[in-house]
Amino acid sequence: MSPLKTITFEELRERNENALTRVNYTPEGDFSVLTAYQRRRVQQLLTDRAHLEDLASTQNQRESYGIEHWHSQFVRLRDTGTHPDSTLEGDELRQRIWDAVPNSRFRRFQEAFCHPHQFIAPPFKIHEGNRVEFTGNPDFNTISLEPCLVSADRIPEKLAEDLGLVELEESDRSHPYERLKKKAELHAIARLKKIWESAVPLQRGHHRILAIQQSTTTVDARYPGVAEPGDGLAGTILYTREEENGREQAKAATEPPRQLSVQHFRSVYSAHRKTFHEAKAYNREIDQLGKLQEELQLLNTQIDREWKKETPEEDKDRMLAEARTLVAQGHKLLAACENKYKVRADDLLAGLTELGPEKHKQRISASLSKMVAVINRLQSRFEEMYPKGGYNEQDQMVLGTHITRNERCMRQFRGHVQQNAPVLDNGLALFGGKPLTEPQVETQTTGVLRRMHIHPDDLNGVQLRPFTVYAGKLREKCSALGSALRARNQRGAKDAVVQMHVIGKFQEVRTCFEQIKQYVIDGERIPIARIRDFVHHMNGLFSTFQVFPDHIVAGYEGPFTHMRDELERIEQGLAYYADRDVDVGTRAEIYKSLKQYIEQFDIEEMVTALA
Repeated sequence: MSPLKTITFEELRERNENALTRVNYTPEGDFSVLTAYQRRRVQQLLTDRAHLEDLASTQNQRESYGIEHWHSQFVRLRDTGTHPDSTLEGDELRQRIWDAVPNSRFRRFQEAFCHPHQFIAPPFKIHEGNRVEFTGNPDFNTISLEPCLVSADRIPEKLAEDLGLVELEESDRSHPYERLKKKAELHAIARLKKIWESAVPLQRGHHRILAIQQSTTTVDARYPGVAEPGDGLAGTILYTREEENGREQAKAATEPPRQLSVQHFRSVYSAHRKTFHEAKAYNREIDQLGKLQEELQLLNTQIDREWKKETPEEDKDRMLAEARTLVAQGHKLLAACENKYKVRADDLLAGLTELGPEKHKQRISASLSKMVAVINRLQSRFEEMYPKGGYNEQDQMVLGTHITRNERCMRQFRGHVQQNAPVLDNGLALFGGKPLTEPQVETQTTGVLRRMHIHPDDLNGVQLRPFTVYAGKLREKCSALGSALRARNQRGAKDAVVQMHVIGKFQEVRTCFEQIKQYVIDGERIPIARIRDFVHHMNGLFSTFQVFPDHIVAGYEGPFTHMRDELERIEQGLAYYADRDVDVGTRAEIYKSLKQYIEQFDIEEMVTALA
């Protein structure tokens, strides 16, 4: 099922106005000349419009915060047209104030979920040279988001559902107004703010990638009665990116304040893969635009050089045919793009069709000028893409670093379990049958755990999902191991150790599958043998019982054996193709099928279901 499109208040206003036009209504018109049906329809549409404006209003958010309190602590930029100490006015003044708000949680939240005319800032002074100074030197990374004026149409439906802001019924899918009503509820907006305040940046000083954590006591106090993010959201990723300006803004040649789009990723792996997809798209687009730019430049030079009064008609016809072909290719490349420079280039390309059959020098000169403008627009697009590619690479590195840290933490924990499990068979006094006092049992238990290098605090570095699922289960088994040792129950202690080791192996399988998904993004360049060898390495982990081979734990052997069989099946399938001469197209289909196959496995659910 395709994701729901987030409709804006402006789109609904336009629909309402168009509907009024269709029944011949104008505000200044004579209402009495309309038919009875038209009058009823107009009344309904005007009522709908009033409800729409109520829904678009942020007045209830200010009332919830406290109107007087809100006005004493914050300034809405649209209400600031002049300032006695500033030489700037209107939009220039508002932009100067907003530019003074640093890149921070407070700023980026508003750029993501508030319309520019609803942006707010703390009280400020303006000094010489229009320098803005905020009163009290506020910390914009800790200041509450409560007063921010969120607009429901800035919250994508998928994000609202992912974060548990709303529950959309099947009937809501065809009623965008009802979806907006649910997103505009105060409790939904409060939960969004609480979740955002509970998220931490993965890179110091940057706020593009946030990891949702459980709320602090400070955040809880700000939002009494609003639910915690919960275990289902803790460790998941919020990824903010700058929106590209759309067609209407591009046509108007305006530069509106920056606004951000937000995506939610259930795992850090999927956020990381997103950066690889983006990089591939950037590279493909740069190649395509570069080719188009070169061909336009070549055609421009050729026509300028060869199109003369005495040029044979067949040569003119050939150049015109080449121009029409090139323009058609350009339209195909640019038609669906929302980026402002590509849209402007596409609009200008439309003028090149005027080359057509006309062969007047003036017409040719005008077309040449438009062609040069197209090239300039494309160059602007290139310049815009370079920093975006840089940010994407930076995000890729940040996410990759955090993944590596979490994987290393999990791998070290499993390694300690495997290496030190024999301690339980090392003639421990706990299991010797001799009487021990309670303090002696506690001392022995602490000593055993120390020798095994197993402690739940070793998992504190695991902060991101899906690793948090495995870490949570391992903590349970750590506790079970401690309880078994204190009960002097050797079998129970071995159960806990085997369970921890199996959980660690399942986490390694998850890592393996994620590595495969990353490989197949650039599948044209990755040989099948490399993926086969990677799966073969994973099979080595499951080919034998490495911890207490003769100790079988009920409920764990079945899932373990099932996963081992699946890995063997995958390796056999890859081995079949690895030694054959497979063309790139066939390899892409193989990788597509492999990705679909491994995506059937919800390994976190399998681990959660383990006793």
